[in-house]
Amino acid sequence: MIDFRVGEIKSCEKHPDSDKLLVEQIDVGEEAPRQICSGIGKFLEPDQVVGKKVVIVSNLKARKMAGTASEGMLLCASKKADPEDPESELAELKLVEAPADAEIGERVIVEMPDEEHGQAATPNKVGKKKLYEKVAPGLRTDAEGTVCFKESPFMTSAGPCTAKDLPEAVVS
Repeated sequence: MIDFRVGEIKSCEKHPDSDKLLVEQIDVGEEAPRQICSGIGKFLEPDQVVGKKVVIVSNLKARKMAGTASEGMLLCASKKADPEDPESELAELKLVEAPADAEIGERVIVEMPDEEHGQAATPNKVGKKKLYEKVAPGLRTDAEGTVCFKESPFMTSAGPCTAKDLPEAVVS
């Protein structure tokens, strides 16, 4: 029900009112790029993300972050300084990247045993039924840095999505 899509970051700038936020323009195969605000400014500079093929959650309700519209969520892998402490600061963060040959706008497929792929839920349904919150605890990278939901890899037509430099990490 969650719609994970391949996108390419076309431009990025620091948020004018927040040191933590970057504001990306991401091409996901629609008429215009989507503007997405991401709390990655502590770890990445705008020039480090432009041109990257990434994965976004495309069916979240648009919302404002520090007064700026955000139309989705950029997936990243991260590790906390102290994994045992839920209040611990993030120590590492990497973008979840799609393979270079993946098609912009293609849906990322996660094959689950005894499950079928259907239409993605509407943003209203995702919000009301808290569908992303139900999926989020199962998102992670495996020992090779492949992004998975539980044990199933995130796949594109060109192969798996990865955060190669951050194995055994949380994805959000």
